Amino acid sequence: MRLDPDMAFGTGSHPTTALMLRLLESQIRGGETMIDVGTGSGILALGARMLGAKHVLATDVDEAAVANAKANLALNDIDGIEVVANDLLKGIETRVDMVAANILADVLTPLIPQVPSVLKPHGRLLLSGVYHDKVAAIDQTLNENGLRVLAQARLGDWVALVAGLAAEADE
Repeated sequence: MRLDPDMAFGTGSHPTTALMLRLLESQIRGGETMIDVGTGSGILALGARMLGAKHVLATDVDEAAVANAKANLALNDIDGIEVVANDLLKGIETRVDMVAANILADVLTPLIPQVPSVLKPHGRLLLSGVYHDKVAAIDQTLNENGLRVLAQARLGDWVALVAGLAAEADE
């Protein structure tokens, strides 16, 4: 993977990005559709496609990050990724197999209520950027929105979570 992070977050060296790449590797089987919320440099979208995801919608609220992610796609000659400026999942009606977000907890909290409406049955939400002392609050927000933690990974003080719809977690 070739990557120029420019002004955007995401080189793969930060623990949160490393955790998310590991989660993607554990969750992608091939052919999935995914939304990468807060794409930054586009590293997660690129990683997902390279692991076999069929299509990735990569979004970021920052126009500079959108331009940077598009430039990184060109560096890697990767298709199957659409990059757009957007505020979290607002206005997105596409249903996907996976939503990935490597963003700090104060941004994940308003994202979580938007996720169930875009997840396909048995879809997964992958979250990273959660500092260890914020895990309980994120878990509570997930539970309040019909989602349940299915797996957790930690690297240093950072935690990443895999969640699914609570109704399906018991199946």
